[in-house]
Amino acid sequence: MNYVAPVWLPGGNLQTIWPALYSRRVFGPPPQYRRERWTTPDGDFIDVDLLVSAGPVDSIGEPVSDKPLMVMFHGLEGSSRSHYAEAFADFCQERGMAFAVAHFRGCSGELNHGPRAYHSGDFEEIDWILRRFRHQHAGPIVAVGISLGGNALYLKGTDSNRNVFSVTSSQVKDNVAILIEVPAGSTTVVNVSGNSAEVKGNMYFKVGSSWTQAQDSATAAFNSKTLWNFATANSIELKTGSAFAGTVLAPGAAVKADDVGHTIGQVIAKSFNSERETHQALFDGCLPSGDPVGPTGPTGSTGSTGTTGSTGITGPTGSTGSTGSTGSTGSTGSTGSTGSTGSTGPTGPTGPTTPLKPKLKITKTVDQETVQSGSQVIFTLNVINDGTAASSDTVISDSVPVGLHVDSADAPCTVTGQLVRCAVGSLAPGQAVSYQLKATTSLPTSDTADDQLAINKVETQISLQAGETRTAQITCEAGGIMSDGAVRADAVDQGTGDLGSIEVKAVHSVSASTYEAVVKNNATGQAQAKLFGVCLPARTTGGHSLEVGPIVSQPFELAPGIHTLNLTCGAGYTPVAPGVEDALAGALDTLRSAGIA
Repeated sequence: MNYVAPVWLPGGNLQTIWPALYSRRVFGPPPQYRRERWTTPDGDFIDVDLLVSAGPVDSIGEPVSDKPLMVMFHGLEGSSRSHYAEAFADFCQERGMAFAVAHFRGCSGELNHGPRAYHSGDFEEIDWILRRFRHQHAGPIVAVGISLGGNALYLKGTDSNRNVFSVTSSQVKDNVAILIEVPAGSTTVVNVSGNSAEVKGNMYFKVGSSWTQAQDSATAAFNSKTLWNFATANSIELKTGSAFAGTVLAPGAAVKADDVGHTIGQVIAKSFNSERETHQALFDGCLPSGDPVGPTGPTGSTGSTGTTGSTGITGPTGSTGSTGSTGSTGSTGSTGSTGSTGSTGPTGPTGPTTPLKPKLKITKTVDQETVQSGSQVIFTLNVINDGTAASSDTVISDSVPVGLHVDSADAPCTVTGQLVRCAVGSLAPGQAVSYQLKATTSLPTSDTADDQLAINKVETQISLQAGETRTAQITCEAGGIMSDGAVRADAVDQGTGDLGSIEVKAVHSVSASTYEAVVKNNATGQAQAKLFGVCLPARTTGGHSLEVGPIVSQPFELAPGIHTLNLTCGAGYTPVAPGVEDALAGALDTLRSAGIA
């Protein structure tokens, strides 16, 4: 929608002030509300104003029915008596909808019990409010946010197979958070309209019963099944601050990721420019695919019915006898037979069908995962044609990892250095072939640029109520090795403490791939922290395995003050993922680490 302001009302400032002072809020009498006070999970309260009308009412203040309910979240210092709230109430009443205004803390005319205030990123409270409405109301629920109240984009679907959302480019801009809640294992498709788009807001997925910020491991099941479709865009900027999760499909756009932790997925675009890492998560969601079989042509028309035979002639009348009896009348001739039915016309031609195509599937297996220097391994390359037509001039190739010498390869495969090339030729539909490669292992005699470690980061948000102690964990992707971790104190509610009120009671490895932190909030208000971890792959890019030793720990009894603690791994190991645990209320600390070889 393109809004054109009248000539006498130019500029955003005047367009904001004028409706607040002079516009007509309602077309009838001012809306009447009924107030409900809800107790929050942390023991405080919020006030909810519900539009009422005549007749028996249910628990949300409207006539008992399954009518749609609009829940409005007001702007900064707004309320149910704000001009836009009354306008929405009038709109809903005129159209037979239920309407409710959920007041943020401190905005309903009464101070709250606790020191916690509302802020633009408090999506957890919005989620709790909407869930309570869902529990109480049987009909559809829509939410609308004004200014600060609309700083989160909430996409919720219930289909276990596929959930499709359509949003405008303005709806993905200037958000504090983008919240996606769909059943585990379902596909999420977000269609974003407009010629350009700027996607802002930390991205969260509902994992189980809690919101989890997008990351490689904890939200992996959602990352690979989320598709952002920018069908008409020519310019896209990703500015989510934290990780951006999902595949971007924008074939006509220049995509730039200039303010993200990293991107997780694929980017299919005219061009892509990123100042951060891109972590591959191939899209494997459920989308309509394949060309339909053409329709059968129409049946030809039925031939015409033959003509009916003519009726036989009437026999002559007998001659008149003497004055005695009159001669009898001759019999009527028989009716001619009906002509035969004409033949049925030919059936029309069948419409076009899906063209036949080959579809090759290649897999590679090895007879042993870990080998010693000088031993032999056998690789098997399997190729099968799962398509509907034969392939032609088929060639497969494979790069053997550094540190392996190829001894032999089945014909027709050839070996050039580390590259194996097999000229398969033609494969009929359903046909499969296999080739074996035999190689001997040897450790490299010097470092090589082809033998590297691809490092990635995992993280999770820790939200703490006043006085709460919480244990949080982060885990590397399958087979990954945790090399280091740390806790960062981010925020404490104003006037209730400082960043020093966030106490880290323990931070250490619990397994080769998992890091754990125990954090306590000593403030009288809510606090926010984040647990970070750095992950190594189980193998180098050259194919060499990393071996993780047992966790090494040592207790230390500490007097008040600052101390330097040393911990040594076994011979041949390098320490990784160091941590410390407060064992006896600060009197005895345990230093822990694992080793890597």
